[in-house]
This record gives sequence, C-alpha cells and structure tokens, in this order.
Amino acid sequence: MSTARLSLIKLIQQEYFPEEINSDNIRVRPKSILYQFNPFKGDDGLLRCRTRLEFAPELSQEQKFPIILPADCNLSRLIVRYIHEKKCLHSGGVSGLLHILREEFLIIHARKLARQVISSCATCKIFHGQAASLPMAPLPAFRLETAPPFYHTGCDFAGPIKYKNDSGEKAKSYILLFVCAVTRAVHLELTTDMSTSEVLGALQKFVNRYPSVTTITSDNGLSFQRTAKELKLLYDHIINGEIKKWLADKFIRWNFITPNSPSHGGFYERLVQSVKRPLRKVLGTSVPHFRDLEVILSNIELMINKRPITAVASGLDSTEALSPMDLLHGYRGDTFFPQHAANPMRTKDSDKIIFSRRWTYQQRILNSFWKRFHREYLSYLRSAHNRLPIPARPLKIGDICLLEDSNANRAYWPLCKVIALKNESAPEKSKSCTIKTATGQIFNRPITKLFPIEHSQPN
Repeated sequence: MSTARLSLIKLIQQEYFPEEINSDNIRVRPKSILYQFNPFKGDDGLLRCRTRLEFAPELSQEQKFPIILPADCNLSRLIVRYIHEKKCLHSGGVSGLLHILREEFLIIHARKLARQVISSCATCKIFHGQAASLPMAPLPAFRLETAPPFYHTGCDFAGPIKYKNDSGEKAKSYILLFVCAVTRAVHLELTTDMSTSEVLGALQKFVNRYPSVTTITSDNGLSFQRTAKELKLLYDHIINGEIKKWLADKFIRWNFITPNSPSHGGFYERLVQSVKRPLRKVLGTSVPHFRDLEVILSNIELMINKRPITAVASGLDSTEALSPMDLLHGYRGDTFFPQHAANPMRTKDSDKIIFSRRWTYQQRILNSFWKRFHREYLSYLRSAHNRLPIPARPLKIGDICLLEDSNANRAYWPLCKVIALKNESAPEKSKSCTIKTATGQIFNRPITKLFPIEHSQPN
C-alpha cells in the first residue's frame, strides 16, 4: 500500500474513530459502532477487523483482517466508485461490487453505499435508467359527457388492404377509421391511398352522415396535417357570408396528439384491431374488388357497433347489454324535437300531441339508452381503468435525458434537454414536453420516450 494512501486512511480513522484509536481498542464501549467488529490496530497502525478466517492459509492479510472505514466519508465513496468503474466495469451489481470490496476493506453500511454509487453512476443511468412516467390520469371530460354521435371523433388509418381494380390488377387500399369518443361507435371509409384528397373526400362523406362533428383527434400523419390545413383554407375561402357565419360556430377543430405517442390516442387506436381481426378472417388469401371490399367493411362496421359495451347478463329476463348502436340511433340530438316541460303553460295547449302520454313515453324511450350509458357503462369504466399506485417520475424543465431511439444499444441514443412542458402545465400533470437535442433540433415528445439521467438543480 502506498504511503499517501496509508496516511489518508489513518487520518480518516483518526477523525471518525478517535476513541477507539486512542484507547488502543482495549476497551471498546458496547454502544460503539465498532464493537461488533472486534477492532484492533495492526502493525501498520491501521484499524482492522478481526474475522474468523484468521488461520486460513490461502487468504491474504487484508482478507483476514480488512481495514475498517466509515460509510459517510468521501474516501469510502471514491474506493467504491473505483471498484465499480475499473474492476467491475459497471457490471455485477451490488453483490459483485461488495465481493471485490471485502477483499481489502470493511466499510460500515457498505451495501447502502454501493447502491448509492451505482444509482448515481452516469454510465449506468444510460443503460439501466427508467423512462419518465406519471400515474394513470382520469378519463378526459369529452369521453364522459352526453354528446351527439361523433361529436368528438378519433381518426386513424389502417391497412394496406389489397383489392382488384376494374382491369383485374391488384392495388392497395386503406381504411380510414372514425371512432366516437363517447359512444365508442365506428365509421369506416375505404380509400385508394393515403393522400390528402382521399382524406378530404372521406371526411366530407363522414360529415354528411354525422353533421354534429366538432373535434377530430388523430396522429401526426402527413396526410392528416395537410387535410387540416386544407380544411382551414376551405373555411377561409367561403364566398357566401351567411354560410361562413354559420360555420364559425360549427368549425371542425383538428387536434394532433404528440408525435410517437400512440397511447395518447388510445380511444381510437384500440378499435383498429377490432377492424383488422375480422377482416383477416373474412378475406383470408382472397383479393376482392373495391366495391366488394366496401360491402365487407360495412358489415364489419355494423358488427362492431352492435358489440356490447356493458356487462352481458346471464338471465333470460335481464335487460340486454348496451351497444354503440343504441346510443347512435336512440339519442335525442339536434335532429330530434327538443325536450319540453311536462305541463303546458297555457290551458288551451293541453290537448296538443306533445303533451300526450304516448309522446312522453316515446321521448322517455329515446332517453333511456343514455341513462343506461351513465348508470352502467361509466360505472364499468371506473373499474376497468384501475389506477395503479405506481411512483411518479415526472420531468422538469432543464432535465437532461436520453431520447429513445430505434437502435437497441442505448449508447447510441441521443442526449436532449427538456426546454418546455406542454401547455405550461405542472410537471406532475404533463405527459408531453418540448426537447432540444445536442444538434439543436427541437421536438415534441411524450415523457415515456425520455430517460432522465440528470435532473435540473432548483434555483
């Protein structure tokens, strides 16, 4: 052992164990932290631990009598860090580190210190760090409110699906999927490609059937982004002033989820598989004509909209399960007569049809589906979406992170810095953020794609 290292260990032991050093370990108090180690001073003047391997012929003197060091001194941390980086090569974990450490030293609370060193190691953070996360958030308000069909809509592409054109040649088509966020109903449109013109045409047919569409949520597909721009341009270039005034209140807002975060559009992404699975079974290896494929998709649409969204009772006399089809065609919306008071305000109106028992009964039937929606389906969602008490790992502005990449080796993942949180929300509520890479590029990414390795220091 070098003289400098020997002198440094003596100074550390004299500072932390003065009573034991000065008494030559003749009388170590039972309350002393070194009492259980039966310490003694070696020939080199260092405080060592007596072990039961004193007569082992194949062990070195340091292994028989390891040097005692405290846990809260910088020297102990440097020794553990040196072993972790140079001897263990950032592998082996706590057990492998302690195995090498105990060949020469006995550090008090060594396991705790080893865990601290490994968890603070910058290299290990890169390869073993966990992504940022937040506990499961409550369902958004637009999923729970009473609204017309497709008032809030999710939109996504599925495919490609092969078909035969008029000349018999095979071509690729795509399914444009529209999902109602409230009723969980779907509407399918078949397109020949994913171009902006095809999306605009399918969107026009969809809005013609469901004119109550107000918001559309989709991913950041290029065709969707261009369609949103074309749609805004369409509203800006309407010639008729009255139509433009009417559309000012009916303008369709197109919202885009954060890039590379399909879970943010889970309410429509989930139903993509519900379309693909029966389509694979129906088609098999056959390639239908375009019109035949449209008919097949309409049948799949009907099947999905008739699926139960509440519990299916086992009794024959029980009420049938609620389905999206009930909410689509049983809703009392803008195209139906508005709800009115049960009693007329004037006596002469008492014989009118709208105050008859039959009319009241018909309106009650129309509203019964939505009552079941609030009573049964929303209660089911409460138990279906269990909010597990997982620890939160939020991100803050200034945090240094690794950006998840397609490369499996984390050594090639780019470094980035969090420069802003979405909508300037609190870190505990922000699921997306704006990052800046080392090359100066700025992206919006979900926090689940970011692996923090260094947190910002508070002011």
